[in-house]
Amino acid sequence: MRRQKITFPWQHRLRKIKLYTFEHPTNLAELRRKVETEIDKFYLSFLELSFKNLKPKWEKSWNSILAIGPFLERKKRYSTIPFILIIKKGKIYNHLLKLSEILAIPYLEFGIMPAIYIFSTEMVETYRSEKNINWLRTEAVSIKFSNNFQRNAYT
Repeated sequence: MRRQKITFPWQHRLRKIKLYTFEHPTNLAELRRKVETEIDKFYLSFLELSFKNLKPKWEKSWNSILAIGPFLERKKRYSTIPFILIIKKGKIYNHLLKLSEILAIPYLEFGIMPAIYIFSTEMVETYRSEKNINWLRTEAVSIKFSNNFQRNAYT
């Protein structure tokens, strides 16, 4: 049986990513250490505010959230940033509503519209086990937020 190639809406961000040779931060602490340009600082501030708003409102059924970059060495600012909410269970609409409300403040302050996608943990594990190249590239350029806030924010 032939497998269908999976294409994500944020595919255009991943075209030039050479897996295993491309180094991009995967958490805020790493991003903070590598920031150089004004646009880098802009994205860092946006992601830090998003993280700050997520921390007190994290749902138990949320596994993690990926903010898809790349965020370093950009020549211009994105008008949208995809966010992937990876959930263990629950009704998608409720999760969409909650995450939209949380990300409203960073949107108002920075003018970057969050494009929210919701994936189940099972779907993500399938992509990983099948070594889906587009998913692996997505993870390689994403800043990950999870419910282990201490580790994600400061290590």
